[in-house]
Amino acid sequence: MTENRSGVLNKYYSKYEHDPEFIAEEMAIRIIEDALQIMQAKGINKSELSNRMGVSRAHISRLFNAPPNLTLHSIARLAAALDVTPHISLGTDAEALSKNDVYLSDIAPQSGDIRKQHVEHI
Repeated sequence: MTENRSGVLNKYYSKYEHDPEFIAEEMAIRIIEDALQIMQAKGINKSELSNRMGVSRAHISRLFNAPPNLTLHSIARLAAALDVTPHISLGTDAEALSKNDVYLSDIAPQSGDIRKQHVEHI
């Protein structure tokens, strides 16, 4: 997640980029942003998502409003409800993956390395 940042934001980003709370927040926000984009593309609203996940609408609101509390289980349930594949990596190939990369994708991997597909996904 070391994108081009300049000025004041870069100063703060550099200060916190190794902080576990900051990393968790950034990864969770990416998951929620991906979920919202997928929901929009598939015409799924939060009520429909709650039905698909078998949870209350209030649970969906908490999930989307407090993203650092996402667990692997909640990410898996969200991905299953959206009929997508979650991708999680600790960045073993720093050139191919952004650091601490987590995202949802409705692009099923073809043959080959998922990291290559991720680069194309961005």
